Amino acid sequence: MKQFFMLCALCLRVQLAFAQVSITEAPDFTLTDIHGGEHHLYELLNDGKYVMIKLYAHWCGPCCATAPAVKQVYENFGCNSGDLVVIGLEADGTLAQTEEFENNCGAAGVTLIAGFEAQPNPFTETLSITGTIAKPAHVQMEVLNALGQIVLQHDAGQWTAGEHTTDLPAAQLPQGHYFVHLLANGVPAATLNVQK
Repeated sequence: MKQFFMLCALCLRVQLAFAQVSITEAPDFTLTDIHGGEHHLYELLNDGKYVMIKLYAHWCGPCCATAPAVKQVYENFGCNSGDLVVIGLEADGTLAQTEEFENNCGAAGVTLIAGFEAQPNPFTETLSITGTIAKPAHVQMEVLNALGQIVLQHDAGQWTAGEHTTDLPAAQLPQGHYFVHLLANGVPAATLNVQK
């Protein structure tokens, strides 16, 4: 009997090993948004669009904390009218829970920092970030590469309300596309799209 169970376990293990599939291409899918509009992945890609898919759950605290950064990317790239289409996928919530998440988390923190811009863009050695903050906050900046990896961090310290400029020493970064995340009191508040 013991040998029989060992044989079954071995067969199951072999079957599971061959069940893994190497995916080299995203499968096509269709999504219906909370407003009833349909979105087809391959149609968007065939139109030359880039597609960013943000997975979240209505009950997820970190998802809520990063929602303002996702919204800022959405706005910076033309609110789905440009080359980038941002799609949020709610894991297990109802339509009401999804709308509540969007209302409670989607705009949280975005208005804290406004009108920020990066100069020069494209940059070479130093990247100057200028903009206005509505109320005092501890400001930090993260520079992410195109893969979403943090390649540079800068603590700008405590800022008072008003306009500020901070220089990021970025000479060591290779040429490429980057995102600068501005965090106010640890909460994502703005995202800038820059190139070197």
